Amino acid sequence: FWADDGVTRTWPSHVMLTEAFFHACIEHSVPVDTDVLHDLQSARAIDIYTWATWRCNAIRKPMPVSWDMLKEQFGGVDGFDRLRDFRAEFEVQLANVREKYPDLCANVNDTGLVLFPSRPHITRKE
Repeated sequence: FWADDGVTRTWPSHVMLTEAFFHACIEHSVPVDTDVLHDLQSARAIDIYTWATWRCNAIRKPMPVSWDMLKEQFGGVDGFDRLRDFRAEFEVQLANVREKYPDLCANVNDTGLVLFPSRPHITRKE
């Protein structure tokens, strides 16, 4: 494939979405702030931010998530084999996320994290 700039590409530089897929993306979008995504310095912090923003926007009652479940969701990288090490790193990155998203309602406890319905980090444009 040739791009407009004359550079050979191995795939097209554009995609065509069906109208149904486009509307599904709009209806189920995750309200994230792209400036926050840029500012966070850790892939795990970005993952926590997008996940927590999505979950807290969707839930209607408190949602407990165990440390084992969080490690399953976010672990497996950075050599954090022990749950204790994963938890320590997760709490550091969660604190970084909270600096950018202070309305995030989540409590850390001995068993894991409890997410609460939270105001979206950014408001949906109509």
